Amino acid sequence: MPILCPFDETEHIHQSVYILSVQKCGLHRSSLIHIYYANYSRPINPGEHVNINDVRIPPDVQLDFAFLSKLNYNSFVLILIDPFDQPIALFGINLHWIRYFSLFLEDGYDICHYTNIDYKYIYNQQKIVLLYATNSSQITITAKTMCNIKPDYFQLSDYITFIKLELIGATYFYIPKSVTNST
Repeated sequence: MPILCPFDETEHIHQSVYILSVQKCGLHRSSLIHIYYANYSRPINPGEHVNINDVRIPPDVQLDFAFLSKLNYNSFVLILIDPFDQPIALFGINLHWIRYFSLFLEDGYDICHYTNIDYKYIYNQQKIVLLYATNSSQITITAKTMCNIKPDYFQLSDYITFIKLELIGATYFYIPKSVTNST
């Protein structure tokens, strides 16, 4: 039951446009992803504003394995990205985290370790969380993943094709500019 999203070929060229389309397409299954950041006793809601001080360490993530176990997939990949890393980089994506989950493991495994989300910009920062399904093993995904963030921007569409990921759900949150300015 992957989500099939219609894409214009030009969206693959402009990664930030592509990722916003993927996020919009997967949002109707946002309830599959429960993200608990520090100082939050409940999962954050799609579109919620989160304090920058609460996102400096990786969140606890819980997936709806009751639903996911009904799919024909054994493994799941969670990707946390920023579609607009800098005001001048309108077509780049900054990778913050890739975490692997399996129906057979209690905890996830970091493919790309969580990078500190720290901004000093004067506008709201959108963070997008994507959940993909795959039958690839954690070892295979790790071997095919390069976690370099800079200077090359993360090419999500190429990565999805290379790893053979299928979109399952998405959510997002914001770091408000008033909070961002205080850091």
